[in-house]
Amino acid sequence: MFYDGTAACSAYFDNRITHDVRSEEAIDIYYDNLIAYNLQKKMRLDARIGIKAARKRIVRIVFIAVLVSVLMTIIIDLKSEIINRENRIDVLTTQVEQLSRENTDRKKRLTDNTNILTIKQKAMDLGMNYAGKDAVVYYSVGNDDYMRMYNN
Repeated sequence: MFYDGTAACSAYFDNRITHDVRSEEAIDIYYDNLIAYNLQKKMRLDARIGIKAARKRIVRIVFIAVLVSVLMTIIIDLKSEIINRENRIDVLTTQVEQLSRENTDRKKRLTDNTNILTIKQKAMDLGMNYAGKDAVVYYSVGNDDYMRMYNN
């Protein structure tokens, strides 16, 4: 069944009106109504197509929003991991500096303790003197590379 004009057109033909101005008017009304019906049908189809396109756009926008959210979460996670590693590096650097200072201090103490002049000065401060001529004993050693002493 067509648009309203179809019923009017059918009424003209059913009454068997002869081919005159009225029948041409009925045909014009019929085709005008047919054109209007087809335009409405086209508009409904265009509206459906528009709704489908809008749905596709919404789905794309939601997909992109979810993708961006996931990427931002990954970036934030990586950034926090970088910050944690930087903090760990700072702690380790501080420990290395502290150990280097301790090693330098120990090395200086060892160097000071093994310095001949320092040892001589500390020995003299403690009351030690150079050995006199009567305190020095000389031994002769043969071809052996060592010597055993049995008496004083």
